[in-house]
Amino acid sequence: MAYAFCDMQMLRGAKDEYVIKEFSLYSSQYDGSRGTTIFKPPYAETILTPEQRKRNTYISRHIHGLKWNSGTVPYEHLGDMIQDLLRDYNRIYVKGVEKLRLLLGYAPRTSWRTCV
Repeated sequence: MAYAFCDMQMLRGAKDEYVIKEFSLYSSQYDGSRGTTIFKPPYAETILTPEQRKRNTYISRHIHGLKWNSGTVPYEHLGDMIQDLLRDYNRIYVKGVEKLRLLLGYAPRTSWRTCV
């Protein structure tokens, strides 16, 4: 049975939604990391309020180091890339309920397990 561990780093968007900046997958099937992708922002940072920018700056500086404008892959490819990366696995482990809920939208038929 093929399984994988995935993790992501996020910022918060204009509607307080999670914006995935980095998605990483570690696979049992491919002897290790299958990849890490850093996504461009879904919209300009100027759309965010000063309070939202301040919160994201704090997250960037103290948690993961990813800035709003960083990234190489357009955000509109996020869903397709996650589906492509996860389709070979019948079990995927992710840490935290918030990340689990977010990823269920991209791969609902997969057997997800949350690690707390």
